[in-house]
Amino acid sequence: MNSLNKTKSLISALTGAALLFSLPMTAGAESNINYTGMFLGYDGSVNTSPVWTYNPDIVSYDLLNWNQGGADAASITSNSASTIQALGKIVTVSTHMPNPQGGNVNAPMSDSDFNILANTDISSINSSSPAWLQNYKAQVDNVVTGLQKFNSSPVYYRPFHEMNGGWFWWGNKNTTDYKNLYINLYNYMVTTRGMSNVNFVYAPNKGANAAAYYPGSSYVTWIGIDAYSDDPSNDNEIKMAYNDIKGLGKTYGFCEIGPAVGGDHVDRNNNQLKEFDYSLWNNALNEVYTGASFFITWDGAYAPQNNTNGSTLFTKESSQ
Repeated sequence: MNSLNKTKSLISALTGAALLFSLPMTAGAESNINYTGMFLGYDGSVNTSPVWTYNPDIVSYDLLNWNQGGADAASITSNSASTIQALGKIVTVSTHMPNPQGGNVNAPMSDSDFNILANTDISSINSSSPAWLQNYKAQVDNVVTGLQKFNSSPVYYRPFHEMNGGWFWWGNKNTTDYKNLYINLYNYMVTTRGMSNVNFVYAPNKGANAAAYYPGSSYVTWIGIDAYSDDPSNDNEIKMAYNDIKGLGKTYGFCEIGPAVGGDHVDRNNNQLKEFDYSLWNNALNEVYTGASFFITWDGAYAPQNNTNGSTLFTKESSQ
């Protein structure tokens, strides 16, 4: 979702493709979706109680408490890994990476500095490098530490999400630079650090240019749109992004869904104005976005337990 509009974060971590496609799917299910999911909160303060109510296939959390800001590597922690892993679900992880030059995830970075960061080999950053590049490597290493706590279990990581919007320091940048930033991170984590259990999720926001930053099929396992809307079946920005990504040859779905930020149900500060009817999203997934394989609901004012008909999203019933 748009961070200017709503708190969140997500390095998304879902389970490896082989495991994902081996999960049982109820025949004649009421829902078109293969994998249901929900975001449980930020590291150190995850709320697992909705899992027992809705029994999602995917659980997601974030390694950075975005609400508290944080501008250095120490703000990225992994204290909730054992709690998340004990749930026995597919795991997705996200992180609202703070600007390594200072400030939180919304602090801007110049195009010239972004070009430097995107094209610098992470493994070559050392004590003689500029301090902000050293800070970036330390942030990445803390993410690696967090993902390593899942041992060899498959995990999906969603880096630098909503890149087609302008609210994060990596947003609306040169597309080649963005791709290099993403690929550089992938190569460092998977090749240099040997994290073969980590799969990457490409996650644009709804709207234009959803596929323009796509780094290539070698670096992506799943694609997930962030989409908040009070009328998802008729939201042209969701349809635009959906049509852009569905032909990229990967499993695709929605990494974040909920009512619109700054709409009739949630204000621009993420405060709930009135309950949202989640049957609207259920209908959209089953009637409009029929190729989507997964969804993940957000927490707080967007959480299914805090709105109406949230259970419809998670129901898989055999036909009679």
